[in-house]
Amino acid sequence: MSSLSLLALQETHIVDSDIPLIEGHFRKLKVFANPDPSNQSSRNGTAFVLNVDKVRWAEVKHTIIIPGRASLLELPWQGSSTVNILNIYAPSGNARANTEFWSALLRQWTHNRSLPKVHILLGDFNVVESKYDRFPPKADPAEPIDALDRFKQHFHLMDGWRQVHGPSKPDFTFSMTNSVGRKQWSRLDRIYLQDSLIDQSCEWQTTHLGSLSDHYLVSAVFEPPGTPFVGKGRSTAPVFILDFPEAQRLLVKRAIQLDSDARRVLEEEITDDNKYAIQEVWSSFKRDLLNIATAFARERTSRIDSIGDCPYGS
Repeated sequence: MSSLSLLALQETHIVDSDIPLIEGHFRKLKVFANPDPSNQSSRNGTAFVLNVDKVRWAEVKHTIIIPGRASLLELPWQGSSTVNILNIYAPSGNARANTEFWSALLRQWTHNRSLPKVHILLGDFNVVESKYDRFPPKADPAEPIDALDRFKQHFHLMDGWRQVHGPSKPDFTFSMTNSVGRKQWSRLDRIYLQDSLIDQSCEWQTTHLGSLSDHYLVSAVFEPPGTPFVGKGRSTAPVFILDFPEAQRLLVKRAIQLDSDARRVLEEEITDDNKYAIQEVWSSFKRDLLNIATAFARERTSRIDSIGDCPYGS
């Protein structure tokens, strides 16, 4: 979570009493939950988790749209504007229930004019729009697809992954084994967004979470217009190499060479040809230190990987 600003969760089973416990243990997190009122601890539920160091969490507004299924977060974006994010967990295994879910969502906005427009729609949709979003390919019933499409069209929402990667790279987010033991894959977890936000997004990816979830995490980076470019930053040497005497000897040897080179340059008469020589000596020294440290760290890390759990090798 340290690298994320906002996390949208589905099928959370979070009860109201869990929130202060979570926030007390993880002090950098703020939780906005939408539990299922009929059974908070064992079914449905959505939640937003915010990184308090990266967003203006105290200014957000969280509105439950459908208890246990959908909630809206109005997040301060740039200046006085907000980005409105709808987090959903659609019904699974029942095309009629999934269809009614999208119809009920749309009615919320058509009947309640005070609700703000949705900029980003994300979550577990439990339906796919294309047969190629399942493997083996299989088309879902038309009714829930059409209902989802009507909701998308109301807010002019587009499938972000499709816009960035095209139809040839579905990158499935969920797998299950069918009754005859064959693995089936599907892209149930998606992020839809308005067209203007497509150009403000990058680094779309899916990440396997291991035992944390049976779904893959779908993520993207969103940047407001005018965000300054941030490069890779200054190169630094890994500190852990200083624990190794052999690394220390290599660095000290190069430092002794620096002393010798610097003395030689300072003893020379300054001319137009060598007036920057001492700076060049210093620059070469820093570059060599980084190369020595990086090469040593790479070699040591490869040895650790081959050994296994031993922290430093032997």
